[in-house]
Amino acid sequence: MVSSAQETSTHIAKPNDTWCKLSRRTGTPVDKLKEINGATPDLITIGQPIKIKGPAHIDYTVLPGDTLWSISKRTGIPVAILKKINGLTSDTLSVGQILKIQQQAETQQEKPNSPTTSKQSVKTSATDRPKYTQQEIQTKIRAEAKNAEVDECLALALAEQESKFDSEAISKTGAIGVFQLKEETGKWLGVKDCYNADENIAGGIKYLKWCIDNTSTEEEALVAYNRGLGGLKAAKAAGEEIDSITDKSTTKDGTTVGFAKAVSLKKANYKAN
Repeated sequence: MVSSAQETSTHIAKPNDTWCKLSRRTGTPVDKLKEINGATPDLITIGQPIKIKGPAHIDYTVLPGDTLWSISKRTGIPVAILKKINGLTSDTLSVGQILKIQQQAETQQEKPNSPTTSKQSVKTSATDRPKYTQQEIQTKIRAEAKNAEVDECLALALAEQESKFDSEAISKTGAIGVFQLKEETGKWLGVKDCYNADENIAGGIKYLKWCIDNTSTEEEALVAYNRGLGGLKAAKAAGEEIDSITDKSTTKDGTTVGFAKAVSLKKANYKAN
């Protein structure tokens, strides 16, 4: 990765923003930030536009196995934005291809079209979030799946594979809760708080339903859930075994399987009510 030329973006001040916090977040010294913004007072007011000077993007070289979805998950930049800034008309990437990756400084970002009306993510206090047993979570998944007209056994198997029904599970990549939603995905789905079990379950099943509606088979839907619709299309275009691009896990007999296969095996353990 090679940094690009310096450019200026604008950050809209949020509650509790300070020059020190913005400095740590952007890597720009406090004095430099204040100089760029012609600021003399130490106080920042909510809604104040703050100019942030830094590299607008870095150059990323596509590696074997990379997809727009996997790059999106690592960088936090929506696939639609990656395609727009790189002038891409398809989801297919080539090994060695150079992509521009926007640097993140908490500036306002364009969002992809959502299956629901996008809402601002608002986290509730940890003490305000409901706590449920695994049995209660499974009951809620069944009810939500029925309401969404999604196979409840599939939804249960997916939740087991993703988090073992742990509403407080957080992955190394920042995926959250029962259905392991990334906060960016949660916003796209209209979820206010991915840490809230009720919202996470509703959002996860909504996303599963969207994947089902936009693919041809259950396997494709599960691959899309794990690697994004773009990743699925890229794998199919390249003639790859689609489950080969997903996260791997080991079954009880020691066999290594892809995400879709693992979920399908778990699905057989559940019965519809």
